Amino acid sequence: MMSKMNDKKQSTQDTEMIRRTYAPIAMAMAIMMMFWGILCHPYGISIWSMSLAGGGLFAWALYSWMKEVCHEWSIQDEA
Repeated sequence: MMSKMNDKKQSTQDTEMIRRTYAPIAMAMAIMMMFWGILCHPYGISIWSMSLAGGGLFAWALYSWMKEVCHEWSIQDEA
């Protein structure tokens, strides 16, 4: 009985949880900001700054997400 509990505890310690990242949420928000700026332009509302901010947020989110993926891959290669 005790060995089963130790095995279960060991198996949960071996698996690591993936760290949380805000990059996917930020990327979704950036896409919506870009489309909002583009869609409001024909109605005489000049929100190009919203599209530019969305583009900047998209670039940051993509960089952040890919940096995290590369970091995880390098950890897996070391193991």
